[in-house]
Amino acid sequence: MLRSAVKRVLIPVAMLASAPSLSQADAMSGPEYQLVLNGSALALCSSMAPQNCLNTDWIDVKTMRSQRFLNLTDRYVKPMLDDKNWPYNRREIRDRVAGAIDLIKQRIQDNTINERVFQEEFTRRALQDLYNNLSDTEWNLILDSLETPLPDSLQEQVNLRETKALAERRLLDTFIGQAERAAAANGNDGKPRVLVVNAGARDPYNQVDYYLNVFRAAGAEVSWLPVDAAVYQAQLQGKCGELAQVREEVLKSWQRERVFPAKHAEQVEFCGSAAAGVEMVRNADAVYFAAGDAHLIRKALVNPVGQPSPLLTELYLRNNANKLVIGAAGGAVAALSSQVMLSNGTSAEALASGAIAADAPAPGCDINATCGRDLTADSLTYHPLGGLGLFDYGILDSEFSGNGRQGRLLRLAATTSVALGIGVDHATALLVNVNRNTFRIAGEGGVFFAQGAQQTDTAVASGFSYLMAGSSGRFEAGAPGQYDLADVSFASTGTVVTETPTNAFLDNRGMIDSLRLFCQDATNFELLQSAYKLVAMRDDNTQVQKAGGECQVLNARVGIVYQPQAQF
Repeated sequence: MLRSAVKRVLIPVAMLASAPSLSQADAMSGPEYQLVLNGSALALCSSMAPQNCLNTDWIDVKTMRSQRFLNLTDRYVKPMLDDKNWPYNRREIRDRVAGAIDLIKQRIQDNTINERVFQEEFTRRALQDLYNNLSDTEWNLILDSLETPLPDSLQEQVNLRETKALAERRLLDTFIGQAERAAAANGNDGKPRVLVVNAGARDPYNQVDYYLNVFRAAGAEVSWLPVDAAVYQAQLQGKCGELAQVREEVLKSWQRERVFPAKHAEQVEFCGSAAAGVEMVRNADAVYFAAGDAHLIRKALVNPVGQPSPLLTELYLRNNANKLVIGAAGGAVAALSSQVMLSNGTSAEALASGAIAADAPAPGCDINATCGRDLTADSLTYHPLGGLGLFDYGILDSEFSGNGRQGRLLRLAATTSVALGIGVDHATALLVNVNRNTFRIAGEGGVFFAQGAQQTDTAVASGFSYLMAGSSGRFEAGAPGQYDLADVSFASTGTVVTETPTNAFLDNRGMIDSLRLFCQDATNFELLQSAYKLVAMRDDNTQVQKAGGECQVLNARVGIVYQPQAQF
């Protein structure tokens, strides 16, 4: 595991405990929690995301980036259609794309179009079949190649006061609060210094301004830490001057140097200075990994033979020394694990076909036959050597209950014999003290814990607990590298549930909805979906407590079976 490699150079640093209130003594002791793991990306009000705003009158399209524009002239279209971008077996599709763009130009009678309208035109009846036969990679190639650059002055702006989801703002404040404690302990009497890492994004530049302005609005002094998988590979191969080409190969991201020339230049400069990232981390109070692909994040900080980069080593040392808070959101959460790292998959495919130790397939890879041997776009994949080595206690997953991810987490935990699997819900954070092995849950959802999962070819079973925001507890060590829950305290209140209840558990919140039966004295329940059956049970050792509209559960059992001969 990566963490072991880092530990060889680690001198343990004792942590001083503190209460939540930020007195001077408390602040000087450092952050109460060194890890803040958000189950979803921060969905805050911005000029590019008006759907997240209570009011949009503040958005000025003349001075703010509010849309992505595409240019349909030959200058942009012809390079995209070049043979180098389209394998021989996809050139018929390429020719149909050329015809589709001509048709759209005729319809709109203009050479410039915003992305939303372009997609609407591409999904009309005449072009729907073509759209459905494009892989995600091919669609991204089209959009990237046609995108027009904007002046640096047109940035995506953020308005925290107009954000619809109060829980999102509170989660941001939670992270900033821990960063402030780190800043005080580090002798920084000003704003907390936060670094944003966007290494999980296919397009490393598109949301940089968003995150910089989010943390600036929240009261931080913020900078972009421009590391990603392409940068690290270019550094290892001595190709920083060819970063644009490396980016195409590694990230499948095209023409970013043309659309974002200033950010590209900044990243090239960073690439050429091996010590730049380490120095930035040494001067930071917090680092935030924006939501994205865990596989890409791992490749940004771990070399091809599984050794941590100097930058990752510095992150680890400062985090364990209680000098640096590390936050992660959405898919980035999985990347922090020191045990196996989950990278892709649906519960249905995980239960039917098992877990595969392989690189994550590209989204939509079934369409252009690029998934890899024995893989589909839905395959459960994982990295057996783990992720960044910052979270010791088990496998991590995110966007959990709403996507019915219990099946994939149980399958991976059972396959790899990891005692604890942890799934963090949307708009929820798991806060972890890595020195004391304690945790607290914040936000509006819950965290699912799979305990001691086992399997057959067609079934998985496990103990489980589900704790809501306001709960707390401790990770208790058992056998080497294995943990369970201890000293759990249930939340006493919770958010009122507004979602319509469902029985669908493979891709929706059916299991969590049905847990409410346990708080109504039921001892078991059964759910059926397609060829899958879920059975959950409680016994005399199970504890339950209501919190808002949900039922918290400690030490129950769940089993899920795949029965291909049955269709429920």
